[in-house]
Amino acid sequence: MRAGRKGDLGEDSVRGRGFAVFGLVMALLAGCTTTVTGTAAPGSPASGVEPGTSSGEPCDLLTPEQATALDYEEEGAFTPGTPEQLMPAFCTWSPLYDDVGRDSLDVYFSVDIPLVDYMDGVGPEWEEQIGGLTWARYPLSLGGDSLCALVTELSQSSFVLIMTSNILDEEAACDQAVEAAPFVSSNLPGGEPATIEPRESSPLESVEPCSLLTAEQAEKLGRRGHGEFQEADELLPARCEWVAADGDRRNSTIVGLAADRPVPRLPYDAEPRDVEAGDHTWVLYPASIPGLCKADLFVTDHSYVTITVAESEAEMDEVCAKVEDTIPYVTKNLPTS
Repeated sequence: MRAGRKGDLGEDSVRGRGFAVFGLVMALLAGCTTTVTGTAAPGSPASGVEPGTSSGEPCDLLTPEQATALDYEEEGAFTPGTPEQLMPAFCTWSPLYDDVGRDSLDVYFSVDIPLVDYMDGVGPEWEEQIGGLTWARYPLSLGGDSLCALVTELSQSSFVLIMTSNILDEEAACDQAVEAAPFVSSNLPGGEPATIEPRESSPLESVEPCSLLTAEQAEKLGRRGHGEFQEADELLPARCEWVAADGDRRNSTIVGLAADRPVPRLPYDAEPRDVEAGDHTWVLYPASIPGLCKADLFVTDHSYVTITVAESEAEMDEVCAKVEDTIPYVTKNLPTS
């Protein structure tokens, strides 16, 4: 049995270093390669490939609909293989959101390299049935447990490998690979059809952020009663700002919400902690900017509410205490379903 795959929130700075390590590992594995956007041109099946298997076209192994269901861009970037270096062609899907701690997804498709040669005779650590095919995790000499190579063997000279990583939480390194495997299986011979489950609707779809604090509540928090609405942009969700009662905009409370995307994962200066409010659990953390503290509420996988308090001259504990004071009010004003 393999270990559980529950991931944690991570630090962007550490993850950035992780991306660099991962890139180095892939460069060492792949040698010199050329990336081409799109899908490889069709070719004749190689010997030993089971009927119905295309000739090593990894970008065909996820449809655009499947990729977006996994929160990746619709189209992957194709990189030709170099069989003389035992490197299959592969396709890379970039995360749909670059601020949620999700790494890229690489799918390799070999039609002329035996798996035993590619893995240099090393056996798998564990295997399980996913989508009608047997998938196995193989250890890698580079990258350690932070990289996951999930492989299904199609014939003696053909295999598909899904590569994912998690530098911050090695136990979660295979999470994205296991999540993608049923969809990849559905596009391979012997694989079962994979259903794209409809996304859970969010109760936030009809909620305006300025409705999440009443004038009376805002005034109790030391803010002006009238909040100022701001549209969503590339960095921030739709939000409402209540400035300090004296009009000092350096001190304000901002409540934002998004009904159609996951909550961003920001760098922490301190460990986040849970704050209970009714049936909801908020995640509170000091931001990397002095005088700024935040709390996020995961409403669904693709919707959230966020509270940000800015106090230019207060200690961080005081700023976060103001966030805690705000949480019960916002929670009370949320829709019940």
